[in-house]
Amino acid sequence: MWDAWWTRDQGRVLSAAQERTLREQDVGEDGPGTVLRDFNALLSFIEEERGIRVTDKLRLLPLRALPEINARMVHPLRLGLQRPQQKSFPHIHGLYLLARASGLTRVREDGERPRLVVDEEVHRVWTDLNPTERYCTLLETWLLRAKPEMIGERKRGSFLALETSSDCLTFLNR
Repeated sequence: MWDAWWTRDQGRVLSAAQERTLREQDVGEDGPGTVLRDFNALLSFIEEERGIRVTDKLRLLPLRALPEINARMVHPLRLGLQRPQQKSFPHIHGLYLLARASGLTRVREDGERPRLVVDEEVHRVWTDLNPTERYCTLLETWLLRAKPEMIGERKRGSFLALETSSDCLTFLNR
């Protein structure tokens, strides 16, 4: 798998030690990090609600749902805000971006207000993946497919989501 990490002029992007570290990395529901567990918590919440209404213009999560989603996270944030917005919960905001960009969720427009639902066909494929495949799928989604505009953010600056695999390789080389 790592043999694909080549550039024309520089040879291997990863050193032998870096490649060994990646090969030895154990990926599971509990690590590295909490992204898989938290992402599944978000999907479960949406499924349990049989879809949730999203805001009309930006298609963001409803404010009333944020505290419950936050409580399901491995490390919930403790905010002292009277009326937090979705971006007040950066972990939820990022997971929502992954959910939208991955195709695991979609906004259905067939009612009085748009609803965010889990795409059952894509979800079946997702559940058949092992944890390493899920983790790599989310990483690929973040690096190559996710756009801040999907969740109401301004068009990216040079430090936000990378748009091409070339950008990713340049970033990794630096």
